[in-house]
Amino acid sequence: MIQAPYAAFGWWQALQPDADGGGDRATLARLRRCATISEVMAEPAGIVLFRRCKGGTADDLPVIALAAGVLAHIRADERE
Repeated sequence: MIQAPYAAFGWWQALQPDADGGGDRATLARLRRCATISEVMAEPAGIVLFRRCKGGTADDLPVIALAAGVLAHIRADERE
């Protein structure tokens, strides 16, 4: 899963609202409201991230869902 960080960043970036009206605010809002990893796993966006990260087994799904839930709370890429 060496490509997972790149896949996760691309997934997160595609969801972020931009000046052109792109992004998916509704999906981000749903992910932010999830209280458990199970709820994130039930969201289509969580499954999309799982597929992008090329999750191999069902054991990978909770880990990737946790990442999706955390990433949904990050609003800006502020690397210096």
